[in-house]
Amino acid sequence: MRTSSTLRGILENFFRQELGHEGLDGPAVVNAFRVFLRELGVPLGHGAPVHAHVYFDAGSYSAAEALRRDFAAAFSSLCQVGPLGPASGPHPLGNFEVGFELEMRAEIVEYLKQHRGSLSVLIHEVRGDDVNDHTRGIEWLGAPLDLDLSAFAS
Repeated sequence: MRTSSTLRGILENFFRQELGHEGLDGPAVVNAFRVFLRELGVPLGHGAPVHAHVYFDAGSYSAAEALRRDFAAAFSSLCQVGPLGPASGPHPLGNFEVGFELEMRAEIVEYLKQHRGSLSVLIHEVRGDDVNDHTRGIEWLGAPLDLDLSAFAS
């Protein structure tokens, strides 16, 4: 198909020139396409099917700030990295949220495992049911926190 080979050529050129990488195999094709769309101004990450919340308190703010900065440098072209924010909703501590696609989960979780230090991280899929999204099939890195599920009451 001519269209896909043309698009692949455009992506390979963009990937090589703008990002300094050679070749597009497997997940690199998807990632290059996301970078390409982001460069065109297409928002990515909003409504992403997986969220990670990295929690901090006053004593760990600097560590969270450094992790957010380094994480954004490594992944901001592939996912949404939110700002450091105060405790809100069900989240009992300040946190920053990362939104990403399911196929990025293993890579993102591995990065967070290696770089989170003592920060707690909640990872959950977004399926449209806030209570279940934050309680079923979740993964904690570090100490789990008690979420305030009453925040989801209508």
